[in-house]
Amino acid sequence: MESFLKGSIYRGGTSKALLLNKEDLSNYQLNHIDDIVISIMGSPHKRQIDGIGNGDSLCSKVAIVSKSLDEGVDLEYFFMQVGVNDRFVDKTVNCGNIASSIAPFAVNSKNN
Repeated sequence: MESFLKGSIYRGGTSKALLLNKEDLSNYQLNHIDDIVISIMGSPHKRQIDGIGNGDSLCSKVAIVSKSLDEGVDLEYFFMQVGVNDRFVDKTVNCGNIASSIAPFAVNSKNN
C-alpha cells in the first residue's frame, strides 16, 4: 500500500532533517511513526539507498513540529535520530543544528 506524507527537508548547521507537521501525522497511529521514519530514511542500510538519509547520521534526522498549547510558547518540536545501519529511532537526544531550522520551517509552512 502506498501512502503520502507531506514534509520538508531543512538544513540546520552541519545537519539536515526531515521536518513534519504534527497535524499531518494525525491519520497515523503513534506506534507506527518509528516505522514510517525508518522507511523514509531508508534504514537499515549503510547507504540508505531507498530513502533520503544519505547513509550518514548527520542526515538521518526527523523533527515533528507543532503549535504549543503552553501560554507564551509558540512552537514545540520532537526530535528523532534515525539509525543508519540499525532499525532504531533514538528519541532521547536532541540536535541544536536542527533546532535552528524549526522556526523557519514553521513560518514557511504557515505561508504555503
